[in-house]
Amino acid sequence: MNLYQLQVPKDDAQSVMSELGDIGLAHFIDLNSEESPYNLPYTAQIKACENSERLLQYLHQECKKHRLKINPPKNIDNFLYQLKLISAKK
Repeated sequence: MNLYQLQVPKDDAQSVMSELGDIGLAHFIDLNSEESPYNLPYTAQIKACENSERLLQYLHQECKKHRLKINPPKNIDNFLYQLKLISAKK
């Protein structure tokens, strides 16, 4: 195993990290572990994700309460493709 430090322009960081994560051959180290979580630049995005998770849990509970069947996607590739189509329409 080798250790490399990669510096990516902020505008490209999300797509680059996503691609590296998708191939599964990279391990990420937090170089800001000493920094307070509230001072990090991505804190607002983490809060947004947590809020989305809470909303999804609420919807899931409401579906159970009203006995609505939730059908999971048959495969992830088709699900991701459908998400891209929805995003493109917006």
